[in-house]
Order: sequence, then C-alpha cells, then structure tokens
Amino acid sequence: MIVAAVMAVAAVAASFECDARESLLSKGLKLTKKALNFAEDHPDNSVVKSVTDKYDTAKDLGSCDLLDDDEACARLSDHYAQGDDKDDQKAHDYAVKACGINGKWCEKYGVSPDSKSEDEPMPEKGAGDQAAAQQEPAGDAKAQQAPQQPSAQEAAQPQPESAPKAADAQAQPSSASKVCSASTPEVCRQMVENGIAFETGKGAKQDYRRAAELYYDACKGGYAGACVNLGLLYDEGNGLKKSPDRALKLYKQACDVGSSDGCFNAALSYEGGQGIAKDEAMAADFYARACKLGDPSGCYNLGAAYYEGAGMPKSKETAIEYLHKSCDLGYQDGCKAAASLKGK
Repeated sequence: MIVAAVMAVAAVAASFECDARESLLSKGLKLTKKALNFAEDHPDNSVVKSVTDKYDTAKDLGSCDLLDDDEACARLSDHYAQGDDKDDQKAHDYAVKACGINGKWCEKYGVSPDSKSEDEPMPEKGAGDQAAAQQEPAGDAKAQQAPQQPSAQEAAQPQPESAPKAADAQAQPSSASKVCSASTPEVCRQMVENGIAFETGKGAKQDYRRAAELYYDACKGGYAGACVNLGLLYDEGNGLKKSPDRALKLYKQACDVGSSDGCFNAALSYEGGQGIAKDEAMAADFYARACKLGDPSGCYNLGAAYYEGAGMPKSKETAIEYLHKSCDLGYQDGCKAAASLKGK
C-alpha cells in the first residue's frame, strides 16, 4: 500500500525536473513530499528511490536558479554529469553558476565565472503571457521619487524621471496554494499582493526571498507585474544576488506583454548603464513603448530625450509633443515643461 501511494505520485515527481521553476510551492511538490514521508521506512525500494531523486532535483533546481544556492548548483552539476539524466551541457552550466556564486567550486569543476553558460532563471513565456497586461495591478512605484526640478537657467529643459516602477497593491499574506496561470488571474494577483507584503514588511514579517518566490511563481504564470517586481529585487540585490542583467530581461519580458512599468524600467536600465551596456537609442525606444501604453512618465522622459537629442535626432517640436502627451495623461511636470519650451 505504501509503494502504491508512492507510485501514484511518481508521475507528478517525474514532471518536476522541468516544472520546478514554475512553482517552488506547487501542489505537485507537496504531494510528492507527502508520499516520501509515507515511504520513509522503505529507503531501499526502487520506486521510492526514483521519486526521492526527482524530488531532490526539483528542490535543487529551485534553490539554484531562484535563490543562488551554490551547494544546490553543485549538486545539479554532479547530477547531470552521470546517470540516466546525463547532460554534459547542463552539468557544465550548473558548475559555472556554482563557481560564480562561490569561488570554491571553480577549482573543483575546472571552470571560471566567465565560462559560457545558459543558467539565467528567466521565466519563459507561456500561455499566460497573452493576458498578462490586463491582469497587472495598477499602482505607483514603491520608491517613487519626484523628478528633479530644473534650475532657473534650465527652466526650459525637461528633467527625466529616474525612479524605477513596481506593481503595487494592498496586501495581506494568505495560505493560497493554487498555481498562477492565465485561467486563474485571481491567484496570480494574490501572489503579487502577498509578495509585496513580504517585500515591504507591511502585513507580514519582511522576507525578501519569500517575496522573490511569490513573484517568480506569478511571473512564470504570465503575470507581468510580478516580473517587474522580481526584476526590481534583482536590480537592488534584495534577497537575491544583485543582477542588473537579469533585472533587464524581466523588465523586457513584462514590457513585451503590455506592462508600461516593464517598458519604463527597461528604458531606465539602458539609460543608466549600471551593470549593462549604456544604450540611449534603446532607452528612447522603451520610453516610447511605455508612452504608447499610456505611461505619462514614459512620455515625459521621451520628450526630454528628444529635447536633448539622446538616442534620436534632437527636436524641440517633437519634445513638446510628447511633453504635452505626458500632460494630457495627468503628469503636471509635463505641462510645465511643455509650456516653458513653447515660451522660448
């Protein structure tokens, strides 16, 4: 009977090597763990051992890819270096990641952090991406700063905003364990709200890693706002190893499915060039995409870029056009800057 219970969830466990990145706390993993608890007195049973191995691999995938656990990455490298799951490329990639997190693994595996690797924990696009834009919670940046005001000598020149944006919501942590997907937008939203509670410490004890897990699950399910918030954690190094490159990929993914915040943050990343190559043309392109999606700050910064000739030909007329659009969308500094430029 015990073996039967394990076999009943073996199929779930078998899928976990691929699906672990989708949900570290999914129903399947909980069922697998329950079965393992039932079978703990039968460690020599081949079925139990198979399920145990896949369960351990699933945990390591989540810990390595999401939480930058070097021990988990090293175990994955060893796992893929031999046995039925042998995959030399994966073994190499996880060895490189372990080395990059903790130098002690570099000598063991004979690799360096600069070795080519495809270990980015970017949530891949799924069916839920089509609904991501309309499911994103509305709100202002969690650390929104007022744009700098121009000096008397620079009164005609619009000063671009420089604070990244995050999806916002009033949050209270819950025990919901359903999986986020396009068909369960309420679950996705609850994950983001809970993530914000854990990130900010409002409504729950502050726990950046728990917030990252929730954002990751919701982002994987196609919820654009979660991708933006996870990107900010990577950008700021809160609970995760600081990675501007990973942050940018998450912002761009969110932008691609209709998140104006994702477009705006991607633009800031390219404009600032902190940890990535500075690219004013790309920054202007993403500001334009944010503006097209109705983001007044994106329109304002695009106007500033045209005025300064940053990434595109300098044009006072076009600058005024986008500043007016920012004003029409309710951004008062856009109104002031447009009026000031027209008066010159």
